[in-house]
Amino acid sequence: MIETIESPPAQADATHTMTPESQPTAERPTPDAADRPAPPTRGRWRDPRPSITQCRVRSGLLFVPCATLLLTALYLSPDSRGYGTHEGLGLPACGFKASTGWPCMTCGMTTSFSLAAHGDLVGSFQNQPMGAFFALFTACLLVIATYGLVTGAYMRPLWDRVLHGRNVIIAGVLMLIAWAYKIAVLQGVS
Repeated sequence: MIETIESPPAQADATHTMTPESQPTAERPTPDAADRPAPPTRGRWRDPRPSITQCRVRSGLLFVPCATLLLTALYLSPDSRGYGTHEGLGLPACGFKASTGWPCMTCGMTTSFSLAAHGDLVGSFQNQPMGAFFALFTACLLVIATYGLVTGAYMRPLWDRVLHGRNVIIAGVLMLIAWAYKIAVLQGVS
C-alpha cells in the first residue's frame, strides 16, 4: 500500500510518497499470520532432519572406516624407525622419501596410529604429533558414530562445528608444523 503524505511546511513545494519499507519500523505494518501462505509440506521445504533410520545409516557409514582404521592400526606392529609401518600391509616404501631423502607430509602417521592403538600415546605423539591427534580424533569419531548407531541421534550440528573452515585451516597449519618436526627428527636435529 502506498500512502501520500504532505511535506512539512518548510517543504511545501511537493508531496512525498512513502512505501511500507521506508516507514520507520515502529509505524511499519506487520503482516498477519492469515496473510502469509502456509509452508509446503513436501518438496525442498520439508523438515531438514533425516529420520532415525537415516541417522543410523549415516553413523554406520562413519563407524565402518573409523573401526577399520583403528583395528588395522592395532593389527600392525609399529616400526622402530618411526616410519614404514605401512609396509606391514604389503604396501611399498614411501616413494617421496626414496626419491628426495626427505620424509613426506604424512611420514610416520601409520606408525603413530599403531602406537596409539597399542596404548602408547606418548610414543605416538613423539613419533608424529598429527598422527597422534588423528588417531585420537578417529577414536572420538568411533565413539560418536557408535552413539549415533545406538540412539539414531541427529549429529549434523556437531559436524558443522567440527568441520568449520577455521578448524580445517588450523589442522592444516598444525600438519605443516608436524611435518617440520618429523623432518627435524629424521635429520637428527634435536
